[in-house]
Amino acid sequence: MTKTFDLTYIFGAGRIERLKSDNLKAKEFFYGYDYLASKYEATVIEMNFPNSKKNFLYFVDKVLRKLTNLPIYYKDILSYKNLIKLSRSKKIVFTSELLLLSLLPIVLLLKSFKKIDIYVIVMGLFGRKESNRIISLFQKFYIKIFLLISKKVFFLGKGEIIEAEKKWKTFRKKFVFLPFSVDFKFWNNEEYLQEVRDKILFIGNDGKRDFDLILQIAEQLPEFEFVFITSQINKTDLKSSNINLIKGKWNENYLSEEEIKKHYTSSAMTLIPLKNSYQPSGQSVCLQSMACGTPVIISKTKGFWDIENFEDNTNIIFIDDNAINTWTKKIRETYNDKNLLDKLSKNGNALIEKKYNLNIFNKLLEENLGILENK
Repeated sequence: MTKTFDLTYIFGAGRIERLKSDNLKAKEFFYGYDYLASKYEATVIEMNFPNSKKNFLYFVDKVLRKLTNLPIYYKDILSYKNLIKLSRSKKIVFTSELLLLSLLPIVLLLKSFKKIDIYVIVMGLFGRKESNRIISLFQKFYIKIFLLISKKVFFLGKGEIIEAEKKWKTFRKKFVFLPFSVDFKFWNNEEYLQEVRDKILFIGNDGKRDFDLILQIAEQLPEFEFVFITSQINKTDLKSSNINLIKGKWNENYLSEEEIKKHYTSSAMTLIPLKNSYQPSGQSVCLQSMACGTPVIISKTKGFWDIENFEDNTNIIFIDDNAINTWTKKIRETYNDKNLLDKLSKNGNALIEKKYNLNIFNKLLEENLGILENK
């Protein structure tokens, strides 16, 4: 008898190896898979790491990306093995828009032959700029197909779901706000007020981080010691001697979760300077840091994920503009105000436990997938 799956998760590169590990700690980047796989028949499809191989699909991808200005990578995910898994699935969860866009024609074809429910998590898709009329037409066509075949579209940030509801009103009933959450059990640090914290931390790799600004900040604050964990800054980019640069990228396992946690817990604060966009950039770092009791100073962008629960100078510090003087002044003031640091630590930690705990995310996702009603 052919095996079928209640649930198939589609991931970017680097997940399967971690799932097989006996040393798996923080689980937020599996988006509920481990929780659901313990209750239902589930499997995983993983995108390949990017490579320079040039085949027919490479050129198809290149043309489609040019026409749509969307992230489409057929060559890194399309295979016979993956097609078989997809065809045997009842429900498929795509953990980013890139993954569904890269399998869009295949999913459309499968849905014409059998009932498959499609769910997708989006992070910045609906905030993309339309560069010209031709690209705009192709992009809208692709996104419309994307929405038509999806049963539900999960948004990790409120800013983007509001924007999507304005642009695509007919699909509003499919849109669900599903706040990204972290593995509080792992990141929680009960000793956060007793530890010596003297460093200032920057961590992250996505394109919406303002790498130029963080380099300027460190240069303008020579009295502080900075730790940068990123693969997007090279030693040749450093403008000052007060930076300890550590190579880090989640899906390439440069650092373990325990090592990252030690950096959070030895830092006075975490800085997240961002370029303005609808992408909920900096979300995971912000929540991890707050769970560790490490205060966060972050750019206030239109894509910030949940402005209602985050209060300036209560559980987080927002920077309204990316002027270097605004940042350096706020960093100095906060670093030297122990009472404020203690308040931010306590309140930030409590907020993550109450509102952004992975247990809450898992149960909300399970409810929205409708698996229980089909058992």
